[in-house]
Amino acid sequence: MPRTLIDGNGEMARRIRAHDWAATPIGTIDGWSETLIATVNLMLHSPFPTIVSWGPEMVFLYNDAAIPTLAGKHPEALGKLYCDVFVEAWGLVCDDLEACYLRGETPVRDNMLIPILLNGVVEDHYWNYSLIPVYENGRIAGIYDAYRNTTDVVMGERRLRESETRLKLAAEVAKLGIFVWDVRNGVASWENERMYEVFGRARELGPLNVESFMHEAIHPDSLAEFQEASKEIMNTGGVFHFEGMIRRGDGLVSWIEITGRLEMGEDGLPERMLGTVRDVTHLKKSEAALRTSEKLAAVGKLAASIAHEINNPLESVTNLLYLAQTSDDLAQVRAFLEMADGELRRVAVISNQTLRFYWQSTYPTMVLGRDLLEGVLTIYQGRLAHSAIKVEMRMRANVPVMCFEGEIRQVLNNLVGNALDAMTLRGGRLLARTRNATDWQSGGKGLVLTVADTGEGISATVRGKIFEPFFTTKGMGGTGLGLWVSEDIVKRHGGRLRVRSRTRATESGMRGGWTVFTLFLPFEALP
Repeated sequence: MPRTLIDGNGEMARRIRAHDWAATPIGTIDGWSETLIATVNLMLHSPFPTIVSWGPEMVFLYNDAAIPTLAGKHPEALGKLYCDVFVEAWGLVCDDLEACYLRGETPVRDNMLIPILLNGVVEDHYWNYSLIPVYENGRIAGIYDAYRNTTDVVMGERRLRESETRLKLAAEVAKLGIFVWDVRNGVASWENERMYEVFGRARELGPLNVESFMHEAIHPDSLAEFQEASKEIMNTGGVFHFEGMIRRGDGLVSWIEITGRLEMGEDGLPERMLGTVRDVTHLKKSEAALRTSEKLAAVGKLAASIAHEINNPLESVTNLLYLAQTSDDLAQVRAFLEMADGELRRVAVISNQTLRFYWQSTYPTMVLGRDLLEGVLTIYQGRLAHSAIKVEMRMRANVPVMCFEGEIRQVLNNLVGNALDAMTLRGGRLLARTRNATDWQSGGKGLVLTVADTGEGISATVRGKIFEPFFTTKGMGGTGLGLWVSEDIVKRHGGRLRVRSRTRATESGMRGGWTVFTLFLPFEALP
């Protein structure tokens, strides 16, 4: 008899048919009213998590879709009283349940914070639910509760807002303007104050439209180049890049660099561009000086490298935020946001480095190895404080070396940053050492700087490629420029950069991995 009353082949249909309902206030199934039977069958066939609370005692029934939200409570929750199933949340939901059962109200809640005891641990979860009274013979007999756990959505939106905040902060530190250009409507949105500063325009005037930008802002000498770059991006898509002169609103002429990515609509046509604007006027003064002093070439290349490493992750974050906003797949949204968060942390580190490395002297100076290494390690104090990485320093060199300090700091920063990345998951030891030694190949005397880690190690295959441009093992988290630029800097100092490594997995089984980078700088290389 009960099998014909309760329909369905799912787990909860079988459990409801087999349950000892005689021990509950609602009695055996063959004594259930037609209303209760119909309501339970409706619940069992609902694709959404659904609870039926029956009678004044609110006896608890639920469907298959609700099982994942009852971890640690299922299947014991079946047939119990609602207040006993969710004793930890009863104080938050009892008013809504009573309003529905006693007064026929239909409470609806969106993203309501209700801590739930799951698997023995109280966790904060957010819920959408609507309570519907079930009438029988003119009186309310139960409550039909369709609900959804929205924790992933709420936390995803929160992380998105936090990521957007970090993006704006990183852009301000890097002095980058951010814009969104609606290609189809010819409307631009300036996302931060830096845009108005770059173009010398008052905030109350709002952003320039496309027509005004072309004929008022772009300098006549750069207009043809801008039009050509715009035409190419519209035809081919991808990344937009322009560098040229503008006429600012305050009458000054300056140089800017625009980098953006064109996004296509569902119809395959250009829809909008997200990008950054950077004032590069000071770099163009630098270029004039480069024509008269070959020694300034290192400064120019370092500045360009830093700019590239800032723009590249910012472009990635802009794209990831857009993908997260347009995706309906929560797992995919989380993945996009985690990737964006990692890129922003990287931008913050690079921005701080810029302040120290970029404005270096145009002449080499005498500096101690201790000062070079300790200065770089200071940048990572916050990261090291929250890690399982132990730093060991051995400063034995007492003779200074002649070098471009900012460039060598950039090399050491790349080495230290890579070492920390290699030990992020397992922790380990970071060894920073200085000593005076004789180069084994040239026989010259100089300073040796060593950065070593006990991370995963580098395989022989990867070791053969790490100094190639754009080669990276960090996916979107790396540019593939760090070691390539570092090797070039060291060569121009007449030095040598070597690497030795052993991976964690060996033929004899699992053993500790390690990597050692050795930087040799000769005492007599620079004038």
